[in-house]
Order: sequence, then C-alpha cells, then structure tokens
Amino acid sequence: MQKRERNKSSSKVEQIFCNICKRNTNHKILYSLKKTSSDDFNDGSFFRCESWHEVLECLGCECISFRQKVSSTDDYDKTGNLNIVSLFPRRDENLLNPKYFFAAPAILQRIYRETMDCYNNENLILCAAGVRALVEGVCNENLKYLVPIINSPQP
Repeated sequence: MQKRERNKSSSKVEQIFCNICKRNTNHKILYSLKKTSSDDFNDGSFFRCESWHEVLECLGCECISFRQKVSSTDDYDKTGNLNIVSLFPRRDENLLNPKYFFAAPAILQRIYRETMDCYNNENLILCAAGVRALVEGVCNENLKYLVPIINSPQP
C-alpha cells in the first residue's frame, strides 16, 4: 500500500549548512512530499518505508536545494528510528566553489570546472589529472604569445 502527503511541512524553517553562505543558515521548506509504503508478509513480518522529498531555500542567499530522507524497517537499529539524509548539492564546509575566468579559453574553463567537481567528490586521482591538464593548457595558451617575442631579434 502506498500513501502520499504533499506540503505537510511546507513553510517550516530549519538550520542547515549552506555551501554559498559557508555556515549554518535558516532554510525554508518550499515544497515537501512524503511517501509511505508498507507490505505485510504471510509469516507475520512486515516492511515499512517512508521517504520525504523536500525543496529547500536558503534564507540567507536564496539558493535552492533538494533534500531526501529515507527510513525503512531494514534501516532501524536497536535505539529506534534511523533516517538516511541526502542533500543535493552535497553540503560540506570543505567544498570549494569554482571561480569564473572569463578570459580563459572555453576548454580550460571546462577542465577547471571538472577538476573542481573531482576534488569536491573526493576523486583525487582524477583531480590530479585535471590539475596537470590545466597547467599544460595554460602553458600552451601562454606559449602562443611568447613564441613571437622569443623569436624576435634582440638589439
């Protein structure tokens, strides 16, 4: 059996870490959906799952994000209820926000963004490859301007 409840916690305010503000700020729940499902089995056991899907807005920087909370009878421990919470985009004080380099070629901007994503998702080997590609790209870009200067006759 499945059951849905919409906007039950809408307009509620909670303290959540914001990547843009770089601190815990008030977030308003703009929209929420709670889904509940349960099954009873012939052997007397049962399964119950609840999931909450929420659209959040930071009241500091007005950034929009998404939160999903899931709880099921398989996730319960001896102390009681256990919720698995996921926030999108991921929240962490150590995440780096990419900077924008408008004068850089598009390919270098893309490599930079992907390198930052690799770092923030702890894909450090891919991040190292991205840093190397950035260094090579910057050197190649600057070499275009340096070759005429190097090849010009010196007085």
